[in-house]
Amino acid sequence: MAATLTTQGLHRFFRQISKQASEAMMLGGSAKPSALNQWVIIGLHAKQTLRLQNDQLQWNDQTLLFQGADARSSLFETLEQAQAQTKQWPQEKTQYALPMAGGLAGCFGYEFYRWCDSGWQKPVSGPNRDWPELLLYEFEDWLLINLSKAQLTVLSETISRKAEYAQQWANCLAALTPPPAEPLEPVHNLNPEAMADYLQSFSVSFQPEAFDQAVHQLKQDIYNGEIYQANLSIRLQKELPLDPYALFERLCLNNPSPFAGFFKTPEGVLVCNSPERLVQMDEAGQAQTRPIAGTRGRGQTPEADEAIGNALLQNQKERAEHLMLVDLARNDLGRVCQAGSVQVNDLLVLERYSHVTHLVSNVVGQLKAPANGWALIQSLFPGGTITGCPKIRCVDILSKLEPVSRGLYTGSLGYLDAASPSLDLNILIRSVYLRPAPIASNPANSNHDPMRYNTAVHVGAGIVHDAIGPHEYRECLRKANAILNELYRLESQATQPV
Repeated sequence: MAATLTTQGLHRFFRQISKQASEAMMLGGSAKPSALNQWVIIGLHAKQTLRLQNDQLQWNDQTLLFQGADARSSLFETLEQAQAQTKQWPQEKTQYALPMAGGLAGCFGYEFYRWCDSGWQKPVSGPNRDWPELLLYEFEDWLLINLSKAQLTVLSETISRKAEYAQQWANCLAALTPPPAEPLEPVHNLNPEAMADYLQSFSVSFQPEAFDQAVHQLKQDIYNGEIYQANLSIRLQKELPLDPYALFERLCLNNPSPFAGFFKTPEGVLVCNSPERLVQMDEAGQAQTRPIAGTRGRGQTPEADEAIGNALLQNQKERAEHLMLVDLARNDLGRVCQAGSVQVNDLLVLERYSHVTHLVSNVVGQLKAPANGWALIQSLFPGGTITGCPKIRCVDILSKLEPVSRGLYTGSLGYLDAASPSLDLNILIRSVYLRPAPIASNPANSNHDPMRYNTAVHVGAGIVHDAIGPHEYRECLRKANAILNELYRLESQATQPV
């Protein structure tokens, strides 16, 4: 009988094995399998690096410049070449039915959109564009955990590390008998008044009045026939003393999400607690995208929770907005899928998380030749739910309205397989971006005091013709509650006297 894996056990394992890796990734942070996510994928020790920023691609020791009429096609040819050079483990992939066995993994920043369609104008570089548009690694070591079986598969050419991972995994499972209760401590969320007070300590890119003016401008654009809907976002920023991985652990324990991830790089850390999939494709070329559009809170009782869900399902504004974005997803898939293969197999279903209730659909299609995974990404990226409809015009309008760049927010985190069309990318919402603060801000005795990070949280809301600015502003901030609760808790612990 398979051992029972707990979230805490999984995170102890990752914390132990990733200590010596300057680049480390975990995709899928919860140990509880679901219909949307049956695997945790871990990458350690970069072997091949691809970093795109300001038209330059750093590919290991090469610097390649992409400009001119053929820049877009040349970039994707290079990315395909890099993927083709990655190490494959076909025997293990078949034997253990792995979702991937070697390849590339990492993140696409939001501004990667400019490479995905000739209709987008190149954005002007600015001081806020401090995250790369693309950062992908081929890792030396891949560790894949089947959550249903609590089974570890290690893909590595380094025999000693392979044995070490296996031993650490055995130790992890042995320590879980009986499994500890989860979570370790009660979850005490900030009440509305305390949350409002804590929000005051953050720098906010949009104050309520400016946000309301931006909503008014978007409604005017809708009235003029420029767009039908747009997703307007806010950035909350603060310098904080914390352990990024402790934040990830707490989010996975207290707000488990199917497309969570932790991505540590030499330049910063991405902590992701996303509930939304941008696109997945299997070995047979079956692709799917899972748009979320429509959000409400949670009830204090099952009856209140059910009432909130029913109200969301019956709300005509939310349904109309959702169906419009489902049509956009169908159109995006239809550009690269076989005619007649695009279908909606989940429509207007409820998904509940710790602080919010979402309205979700799922759209599938069969990729047509000669399209590949990179063509699929170009067609879907960025997701329509976090830009708007029509997508290209919305992105142009939002680039002028939003006072700061999105960076990694509403980009994607995931992988592309080495030997098959398989890929899986989320949408980077409910995520935190942490860059080490200047040396002057960080304590000299780093062994005892937590590092300080410039910490950014982005949230957004869909704006339609009858949107009300203050209501949309509150919806934005409500989406950040789960993260803000954990930031508050970690900040309080870090600043308590020893």
